[in-house]
Amino acid sequence: MDESQRGFLIAEYSALRREIELKLSSLRDLARYAIVSSGAIWVWLLSVRDIRVSHLASFIPLILTALLFGETLALRRSIRRLGRYILRLETHVALPDHLGWETQLERGRQGLDDLRRPHARSTWL
Repeated sequence: MDESQRGFLIAEYSALRREIELKLSSLRDLARYAIVSSGAIWVWLLSVRDIRVSHLASFIPLILTALLFGETLALRRSIRRLGRYILRLETHVALPDHLGWETQLERGRQGLDDLRRPHARSTWL
């Protein structure tokens, strides 16, 4: 690999990590929006005297939360896809075994998979 390819991979890796950080920040924002907006709507519902309005409007927090949850799932899927690509970059560069963020995460997932197997659970009992 020549120096220009190496520089490109480093710049791409940095950009992908920044994109993941932004998406993680968006996940925290979505959770905050769901809590604050649902709370505000419930406070408003408790102050409304008309029973028909409060019955119909009581579904708004549920619908809003479901929509934000869908967006959260889409962001998480996108983060996982970026992580898999970064893992391929780390593998391509041939980092030593103990280096690479996504490589370490993959090892952790494999360790969890080992614990999920029935024979591994029985050893813990």
